[in-house]
Formats: sequence, structure tokens, C-alpha cells
Amino acid sequence: MNETGYIKASQVQGSSFNVGDKVVYQGKEMIVSKAKDRDGDLKMTNLPDWSGLNALADAFRVNGALTSLDISNNRMGDDGVKLICEALKQNSSLKVLDLNASYTRGGEIGPQGAQYLVDMLSVNGGLTSIKMSGNDLTDSGGDMTGIKELAAALGVNGALTQVLAF
Repeated sequence: MNETGYIKASQVQGSSFNVGDKVVYQGKEMIVSKAKDRDGDLKMTNLPDWSGLNALADAFRVNGALTSLDISNNRMGDDGVKLICEALKQNSSLKVLDLNASYTRGGEIGPQGAQYLVDMLSVNGGLTSIKMSGNDLTDSGGDMTGIKELAAALGVNGALTQVLAF
């Protein structure tokens, strides 16, 4: 994702200009990466392009042959893992899923992504191994909800024999 140079906030459409807020600049939806400064300037980044991940998720829904998927270090974050998890609810042939983020900065799976994994694991009985090392499933210890629910889901899903989460 490329960051813009400083842009006058008056040229940007949005109700708020805090870091992480979605805004519109020149007809394109973007995310504020540096909040408005005292001069009224801010920086933005493009929203991620999920077209490739959408195509991949669509293929999982119908593919019965794929048994291992390594999409580690792709900075997919919570939104990306949601697409994958929704597809894997309908796929029982995949045995190994690697979502490792050990070599990335930014785009890790957070507490919301952990919840998407919980939802998927409650209906997917095919996965035997899931790798999630390097992700921030607890928001640096600030939100343990997702990790607690993930632990509970692992107790229910009898197919999993290997979980690497830390």
C-alpha cells in the first residue's frame, strides 16, 4: 500500500480524519495513515486490493483436491482472513493452513480475525494443522476475547492435531 504525500484535509471527504478512518480522495476510498496536523494536512494509504484473495477464496469453495495452503506473510489482516475463513467453512479437503505472519510488519491477524477463525473452526472438520505464529491475536495483550474463544473452539474441533499460534 502506497502512502500519499501530505494532502489538505479540505480536499478529502470524510467525517473524521483520525488514523485508520476511511475517507474519499479524488473519488477513491482510502485510509488515513497520518492524522491531520496543525496545518490541516494528512496522509493516506490505498485500501487493500482484495481481488486476488477473493478469487482464491472462491476457488476454495469448489476445490476438493487442495490439501495444503501456505498464504503466510501476506499482510491480509482481519479482513483478508475473513474471506479465507468464509470459504473454508465450505471446504473439508484442506488439511494444512499456514497464516504465519512472522516476517511481516502490519497486516497481522488481530482479535477480530481470531473470531473469524473460531467461526470457521466450529464448522470445518477437515483442518488438521493451522499455523498462526507472528500474528497479533490479542492486540498486544489488550483483547484476549478472540484467543479465549479460539482455545474453546480447538477443544470442540477434534480434527486439529497441530496449532502453532505463538
